[in-house]
Formats: sequence, C-alpha cells, structure tokens
Amino acid sequence: MADLEPHLVEPMYDLAVRPWTNMYPPEVPGSYVARVRNGVEMFQIGLDERPDGPAMHFFDQTMTHRQAGDYAHSVAAGLADLGVKSGDRVGLYLQNDPQFVISLHAIWLLGAIGVMHNPMLKARELKYQLDDAGVTVLICLEGLYETALEATGGTLTSHLIVTSEFTFAGENPAPILGKKMALDLGEALSLERIFADYSGRQVEPYSADPSEVALLCFTSGTTGPAKAAMITHQNVAYGEIYLQEGRVGRDDIVMAGAPMFHVTGITGHIAAARLNAAPMVMFHRFDPGEYLRWLEHWRGTFSILALTAYIAIINHPDLPTRDISSLTKVFTGGAPVSPAMIARFEEVTGK
Repeated sequence: MADLEPHLVEPMYDLAVRPWTNMYPPEVPGSYVARVRNGVEMFQIGLDERPDGPAMHFFDQTMTHRQAGDYAHSVAAGLADLGVKSGDRVGLYLQNDPQFVISLHAIWLLGAIGVMHNPMLKARELKYQLDDAGVTVLICLEGLYETALEATGGTLTSHLIVTSEFTFAGENPAPILGKKMALDLGEALSLERIFADYSGRQVEPYSADPSEVALLCFTSGTTGPAKAAMITHQNVAYGEIYLQEGRVGRDDIVMAGAPMFHVTGITGHIAAARLNAAPMVMFHRFDPGEYLRWLEHWRGTFSILALTAYIAIINHPDLPTRDISSLTKVFTGGAPVSPAMIARFEEVTGK
C-alpha cells in the first residue's frame, strides 16, 4: 500500500471556525491523515504486506489475511449473485466471530453498506431496524436464526443467510458457543455453502469515495426510536487515531472484546488491526474469563473496552492466576474514569 496517497480523515478547518484547536497541545493535530480512502483499501494492507500472517485468532484457531480475503471474495461473489450492488444494505446480525469480519469485507468489496444489528435484539426490535434501513440481505448466526426469521416475517427468506458459530472454532469449541444446533433452514441460505460454492472466485473491488456511506450503526434508542447513524468510509479510516495517538503498531495484538456491531469494535478493533496488518483475538462475545484466558494465550497487547468491562475483569476470580504482562495499551471510553478506579486497576494488574 506504499503507493497510496494520504487522505485527510477530516478536512482542515480554519481556526476561526474551530478556535478550540488553539488549545490543543502541540503534539495533537487538528486533523488526522489516513493511508486509505475506504474499507477495501484498509483490508488490502494485510493482503499486500502480510498475506500469510495472522489476521484473526478465534479461540485457539488462526486465520491468515490471505484466507480471510479469499473467504470475503467468495461471499462477495455469492452476494452479487443475489443481486447485491453498490449502495444496497446488507445486515449483520452476528457476534464477534470471523464471519463478521469476512462479511463486512465482502459487503465493501461490492460497494454495499453494512447495517450493524445488536445480537441482543428481539424480533420486534430487529424488524424495526431492518425496515428502517432497507435491508435486502441479512446474515445471521444459527443461534439467532429463529429471531431473524420472525423479524423478517418471510419477506427475506431467500435472502436470509445463516452461519454456524462453530465453523471456525476448531475441534474443541469453547463452552461460550453453546450447543450445536440442527436447523431446518427452509429457503434460507448457508454461508458455509456460499464459501464452498464460490471458492476461488474473485470480484472486482468497488473503489468507494471516502464520503460514501460504509455502515449504518443504530443508536441505543434509550430516549426514543433507535436511529441509524451514517458512518462513511472516511469515518472508518478514523481508526488511524489508534495508530497515531494510541501508538498501536504492526507488532501489536488487538484484543477484540468490544462488540463489533458497535463503532468501538469497528474502529478500535477491525480498523486498528487492519490498518497495521495486525491480528485480532476474538472469542465470540465479551466474557471476562474468556478475555483473560485468550489474552494470556495469544499475548494480547492492545485493549479498548467499556469501563464496566474492565471492572468485570479486575474482579474476576481468574485474574490472579493469569499472566497479562503482555497488555501494554489500555483504553476506555463512554464514561468518566475515577481516580479510585485507575488506582484499583493498577493495583490488581500492575498496569
């Protein structure tokens, strides 16, 4: 990707428009420069620079950038045959599994828009989001299939794609995945079948302008109906801030504990890792015990989580027996962090 011209993540504003930038410390710029224009170029960094390096550690399994890219092109080819094209909305009703990252890459390869759905949503809530966003294809986990089927009411039956939580989990899947299900998918499609049927297929990548919408992320809806916030490819490239301010580098290992349907998971996990061709450690969904287990196993170095997640981690009974010395970059957000919390975290973690 060395031949890419840098692009401003945000335009430079005159100080008369943004006078507060005068108060920034000298080391804090008024805007950030990204190496990529869009999400496809972001994924291409790993394919160009570290094709056989690890892209994702899922429990004790590893997938390379090349393998993930091949899966993404297969899914993109399958989606294209379903009629998905630039500007169409494809919903992701998934947990933090490799299929999320693969499907998102596939969506962007076609110039389509990923619609992020919280896997905790019930059928009524999911239906509202599907209708509001104009979703034409929905990719969901087997464990969420019944809810997805109820939410779609049969209207997306031929464009409902189902995938198993166990596909990339190896021979000894973690208990957090639950039990394997025997589903009658009816007219729904299997993502695993798409992997097989379109194996080896490559699509011509869509080159999105930085201003084009990449994602629709719904707000929580606590004060009214949830609203779909439009996230552009330029916004996704804002993950560059983790490289410049968080000092996340090529040798880091990103602990992907925040939900990927949330903007923190998109920028703080996927973008931060892909912009560095660095691996992510994934374990389906946040659980403090699983976080500590795989942090120790893969020697994770970078973490960004909600404050409540860190509270759960430092109070977990496994913490004293886990070696977390590799973790050197810890970020949080969404709530003030009290001095007492900082002191407690440093006391129990040594960080």
